[in-house]
Amino acid sequence: MLHIITKSPVNFDIQSLFLTINSSDDVLTIQDGVLLSLNNNVYLKQIVKYSVNLYVLYEDISARGLIKQLSNLFIIVRYSEFIELTVKHTKQITW
Repeated sequence: MLHIITKSPVNFDIQSLFLTINSSDDVLTIQDGVLLSLNNNVYLKQIVKYSVNLYVLYEDISARGLIKQLSNLFIIVRYSEFIELTVKHTKQITW
């Protein structure tokens, strides 16, 4: 499953995400969801426990001027790779 996070981790039920995620899933942060991909945030330690692939949309992290605070655990993707992730996962959920 592809989990697309569009909101700041403090603005959605992130605990529900942790209850539904498994190691075969991918997580993509976009819009304000890119805040999850920043170094030293309290939720980063929790999400890495699930051994999922973590992605961040370049255009959104860059537009917010946060590229230098990006955790090295996240893979930067462009829109074309965003589309590839949606093709890869027939099931998707937006948070």
